Amino acid sequence: MTPQAAGFLAKAGKLLGDADIMLNVGLNEAAGRTAYLADFHVAQALIFERLGKVLKTHNGVQRNSFTRPKATRAWMES
Repeated sequence: MTPQAAGFLAKAGKLLGDADIMLNVGLNEAAGRTAYLADFHVAQALIFERLGKVLKTHNGVQRNSFTRPKATRAWMES
């Protein structure tokens, strides 16, 4: 794993911990938003590992990983 991808995953782990704390004190909507942001960082790690790209927007992450035709998404299934 590249250091960049490891950094994205570390950030995701921290955010999930934060979301758990928020959930435990009743901040449900904030916990959901934070968990969503953690997922974004996991997607960034995967994209960086597979494509060598750092995408900084949600639109860029979605466009470059989740909406490609099946033939170009084969790397995601391996």
